[in-house]
Amino acid sequence: MKIEPQNATIGDTVTYTVTVTHPREFQITPPNPFQHFEKFEFLDQDAKTRQRPGGPVTTEFVFKFRAMEVGYYNIPEIPVRFTGPPLADPSQMAPGKIQVPAGVVEVRSVLFKDGDPKDIRDIKPIVGAGPPWRRYALYALAGLVGLMFLYFIGRKLFTKRAPRERKPQPVIREPHEVALDELDTLAGKQWIEQERFREHQFELSEIFRRYLGALYSVPALDWTTEEIVQNLLFRKNFPRELSQRALDILHRTDWVKFANVESDASTCLENIQAVRQFIEDTKPRRDLGSSQKSPAAPI
Repeated sequence: MKIEPQNATIGDTVTYTVTVTHPREFQITPPNPFQHFEKFEFLDQDAKTRQRPGGPVTTEFVFKFRAMEVGYYNIPEIPVRFTGPPLADPSQMAPGKIQVPAGVVEVRSVLFKDGDPKDIRDIKPIVGAGPPWRRYALYALAGLVGLMFLYFIGRKLFTKRAPRERKPQPVIREPHEVALDELDTLAGKQWIEQERFREHQFELSEIFRRYLGALYSVPALDWTTEEIVQNLLFRKNFPRELSQRALDILHRTDWVKFANVESDASTCLENIQAVRQFIEDTKPRRDLGSSQKSPAAPI
């Protein structure tokens, strides 16, 4: 873990970096440091992976925040969850976690950054006042505004108005309609047939996150997987089975985006079908009457 800089001033960018070195078969879930940076403004996050030939994989998660309030902030240990084969049975996959070491950030004010001023300067001599050009400019501006107002009124009174054309009202589309169209567009790109599996999974993840954000009014594109699922679990009458399905879809696409997990055509087809079925199961059920809603309707 690395925090740079540890001594920052208001407006500085503070970078929080977590580096994990692990065997290739391990799948790492990105950490969630956001609750410990509540006094900072979130800017960006990224994940980089590099591997030595025949050696372990190094995954680096980078989070950038802007210092907004003066203070001394203790960043506690946070967990990094992973899935990997246990020593007792390497043929299986089991979950686990490791702890990121704690750290500190001190944010100071930009005032008197180089120390309090110690020298005292003499008062400068009186300077004579020149012509009141600012007052003249204000008078001229007021006269110009008055002339423009009179011109506008005269044009309104003596110019025959042409009938206004009615502009077509924009069609408001439901979130599920937009998401299903985006899935059809993604399928039309034929990335699976071209074996561009990683690009396919990236765009599928963006479509699913945009749908969740539009349906439940949350910034799903900026939130982590854990933040999205926790928000869904707190909603009344939200089936836990739907929450688990959303978690499975987000985790599978996260592994491709952040952990460089290899994908194939069958996995891509399974994921796009899972997203399509989730959308079908959460869209409004209009055939049940106006007084009834889908079981996963926003609250």
